[in-house]
Amino acid sequence: MNASKGLVSGMAGFSTMWAGQLVSLLGSAMSRFAITVWAWQETGQASSLALIGFFSFAPTVLLSPLAGALVDRWSRKLVLILSDVAAALSTVMLLLFHMQGILSLGHVFMLGMFASAFEAFQLPALTASISMMVDQRNYARANAMHGSVRFASSLAAPALASTLLVLIGLRGILLIDLCTFACAMGTLAVVRIPRSRAVEVSGKSRLRDDILAGFRYVRTRPSLLWLIGLLFVLNLPGAAAMITFPALILARTGDNEIVLGISQSFMGVGGVAGGIAVAIFASRIRDRMRFVLWTRGIRRVAAFLVLGIAQHPILWCLGAFSATFFSVVATSVNTSMLQSKVPNEMQGRFFSLYRVVGQLTIPLGFLLAGPLVDHVLEPGMRSDTGLSRLLGPLVGTGPGAGMGTLFFICALFGVLTCVVAFAVRSLRELETTLPDREVDKTIAEEK
Repeated sequence: MNASKGLVSGMAGFSTMWAGQLVSLLGSAMSRFAITVWAWQETGQASSLALIGFFSFAPTVLLSPLAGALVDRWSRKLVLILSDVAAALSTVMLLLFHMQGILSLGHVFMLGMFASAFEAFQLPALTASISMMVDQRNYARANAMHGSVRFASSLAAPALASTLLVLIGLRGILLIDLCTFACAMGTLAVVRIPRSRAVEVSGKSRLRDDILAGFRYVRTRPSLLWLIGLLFVLNLPGAAAMITFPALILARTGDNEIVLGISQSFMGVGGVAGGIAVAIFASRIRDRMRFVLWTRGIRRVAAFLVLGIAQHPILWCLGAFSATFFSVVATSVNTSMLQSKVPNEMQGRFFSLYRVVGQLTIPLGFLLAGPLVDHVLEPGMRSDTGLSRLLGPLVGTGPGAGMGTLFFICALFGVLTCVVAFAVRSLRELETTLPDREVDKTIAEEK
């Protein structure tokens, strides 16, 4: 009997799955906002927010090589369902601790690590599924939807969460989040995610050999090595700055949760707008690699530089919009390019390795941001020092000026990095030097 009979497939199937993720991520975004406000009110330190980000991300990086190999062996649909179950369990535990009045930062760190461990499997499974569910001409569109979904969910989440915090508190928001997970798992149950015959054959090899094959695939392609190296260099300062964004707004506004909510809503607007832009214009991009380099450089100016020097809500909203708009555009175009180059039976391993190496600096950025801001930049910008005299006219000298300094420095470093990247020929010409993959015409039914 055909196990996939009656299931939704193709672009319709992906859109169904996307809709479920959108609802689920709306609940998760509200929970993150509420937990961020709770942690800031409990400690008043950027270090707390940075540590939450670190513990919610580090397991994903550490487990990615193993996860990629297993994703190329297992049912990608099952992987996605189990990841949602793990996230729901994490929310259940947060709720129980809060109901008992014992919720602490330690609990938030521990449960963030638990959910993050399963997220290591979810992201490569979803990325690899796209190239099996939709036609190549729809890769950019599907990746734009995938890239913007968390921003679409966060469009209303901050405003809703800031209001609901007053009405029903953290406990009520966690309950809503828990209910939304059912939507994600329900839509996954009714879609068909095909599997390549080559993926089934690879499942008969040793796991260790599969992991090493992923490393060899990248090592023998210099253009991919340079691309991963570029992400490694860009993401350390970028992560360090963006993790302090909520603290930056709260510090500059005297803990005004409404302004923070509005600013983060503009992040949602930017992400959605970026996804729409890619869906409309991606087919007109002839050299995707050069386009990605330009976009990442522009993001450093339009987002990081603006957030560094801005001291007015309108400019914070503009910087927040630009941060997500250009991020979604660059990431969607970059991912669709790689999906057209990397064989599907290798995509789970490649995208896991791409994540672990290209984003290894993100947890380091989380760890560095808190101490750097709390003990160096903030004190240095509030007293008469060489740093405050040099940058004070640009970023100010009051609360939040240290975090503004961090954004300013990251903007300059990011632009310089992109300029240097253009000088590397194998990276600049990746689009033409790396051949397209053969379309896999042997597809197995989802079991």
